[in-house]
Amino acid sequence: MRVENIKTFKYTNSFGRKQQIPTIIVQKRQSELEKEGVTPPYSFFLANLNQKQYLKALYLLKRGVNYEHIQDLTTLEGDKFNQAKELVKNGLFDNFILIIASLEHDNFKKALQYKKDGLENDCLKLFAELNEEELQTAKRLMQKYFYTPLVAGNLAKLSDEQRQTAIEFLKGTEINVACDISKLNTKRQEKCKNYLEQGINQDYIVEISELDEEAEKRLPEIFSLNVGDINITDFAKMSEEEYKRAKELLALGVNPNAIYDIILIEEGAGENDEYSTYRERGYSYSTAASLSALNNFQIEALEKIIEIHPEIRDLFKEEYEVSVIQLQTDDVQEVILTRNIRAENGTRITLVQTFDGYGDKTQSRLETYKDNSTSSIMRNKTGVFKAKYDKYGQIRELTEFIQDFDTHEVIGVIQSKASNLLTGVFEAKYYDIKDIKEGNDGSVDEEIENCVLTEGIPLSSVVQNKDGSISYTEDFQMNDYSIERSYTEKKDENGKIEYSQYSYKICKIEEDDETTIMNISRSFKINQNGTTTNIINGVEYNVKYDDENKKIEINDGKNTKIIDFKTILPIFSQEIIWETIKELQVDALLTISENIKKWQYVEADNSLVDINSNIR
Repeated sequence: MRVENIKTFKYTNSFGRKQQIPTIIVQKRQSELEKEGVTPPYSFFLANLNQKQYLKALYLLKRGVNYEHIQDLTTLEGDKFNQAKELVKNGLFDNFILIIASLEHDNFKKALQYKKDGLENDCLKLFAELNEEELQTAKRLMQKYFYTPLVAGNLAKLSDEQRQTAIEFLKGTEINVACDISKLNTKRQEKCKNYLEQGINQDYIVEISELDEEAEKRLPEIFSLNVGDINITDFAKMSEEEYKRAKELLALGVNPNAIYDIILIEEGAGENDEYSTYRERGYSYSTAASLSALNNFQIEALEKIIEIHPEIRDLFKEEYEVSVIQLQTDDVQEVILTRNIRAENGTRITLVQTFDGYGDKTQSRLETYKDNSTSSIMRNKTGVFKAKYDKYGQIRELTEFIQDFDTHEVIGVIQSKASNLLTGVFEAKYYDIKDIKEGNDGSVDEEIENCVLTEGIPLSSVVQNKDGSISYTEDFQMNDYSIERSYTEKKDENGKIEYSQYSYKICKIEEDDETTIMNISRSFKINQNGTTTNIINGVEYNVKYDDENKKIEINDGKNTKIIDFKTILPIFSQEIIWETIKELQVDALLTISENIKKWQYVEADNSLVDINSNIR
């Protein structure tokens, strides 16, 4: 079997047309693009554009547009491309630029003005297309309920009845899904609710609710097959013969994501000469399907990595799905082999092996259980790590197997469990393990698994105090450093912090001497009159808030400073950001006043970021 012969199919560019640009011109363009910082495969795709599109690409590239978005923008013509250029001048470079540039002229002008007013990029099209009544409804929702612009704008487009339904589904879905569900009839809404309760991914519940009664009869069996939520609808709509074949392929260990395409190929509906060639070479179904989908650039990267990791050849006969990606740090590629196994008890096991151009290899095993909770174990050159997640994807337990630097034998275990009292905080213990090695199959010996049942040395812990406050403490020595950290907080019945105290000390230990290299202490308290007292490293600050004018007054006992936030807050998400600002401590407030010119609320990350600052 010679993998070097893989590259036998014709290359087509991302638009589906055969390559027309002469090779010498493509190579010259690629060199020019890479001097501008464009990395493969984007330099290859852009180099194959026609002359008109290529000139547009250079124009956008030299004005700071991310090369990941340029190819689509070059398809814009006339006024639409001029609108794209205007957006670039106004500092909009992300993946929303194509959406905004494609708007009709009047709506584009609205979107541009909203951009200047500080509206989030992901809301510009949404708000530009709202009529006056919908706009006023959106503003009312933001002011009264502190909804973000993205949520308020989408809700404003619904009827009163639909809006109420969408708000109910917002507790378990994103706004776009909640709005889609609100437009369904009552029967389908109930189905969506049931699917959510079963743990089906919210992105697929609407399409699953569209299935007819005949297809619905298959759902219980499909759920038990654990084919992945993305494949449920395809499996339900198959003919009896196709469905029978799909279950045969599942039993052989074929990746569920590839099964539908494989069936089409076998039926002749999706002719693929490369797939047939790979099957004749003895490659598995999953391998053949995934290799036939790779482009020339990915095939070349695969061939280079196989020279470094020849064991990949043997894995091609097993049911691994092969993908090739580029590492973001440089031009080195990475090959990822993924295999899915279904245990009799319903557990879905995903095995992943990655190989990169540096010669590094990583192996991981992910187990997904019936309740959608998961556990994973990963091995690489730095060690072995194991994690347990709940059904929402949050880490509940993390175990790190510490290896001896020279022998790679496991000498200790750090086990961290998520605290039930403090969100995002872990309680950790260290267990000293002697002369226990990993198994030959890459798993960790059962003795190591069970070691955490013995007594360990506490590294961190969380306790609830008599006054209802919660304290987190951390105290351990790592190499030549000792670390001591503590945090105490008390919340009101609405979950808002009334009082918090924090300290963090790091010392360097040299023989009998101990040198303090960091020592931070701070406390934050909300007073009954609505002011706050903030003590930072012994300095006491008293803070007053003017909600109407969005101003904050800070007094340290000697000097008073007033910060006017109204000028830096965006119009549409002003209230929700102001409420967050009131929870910040004095040093953060002072940093903002000195450096940030404009703020923007980012819905996707549920965080606050600056869009224009003095910080370099």
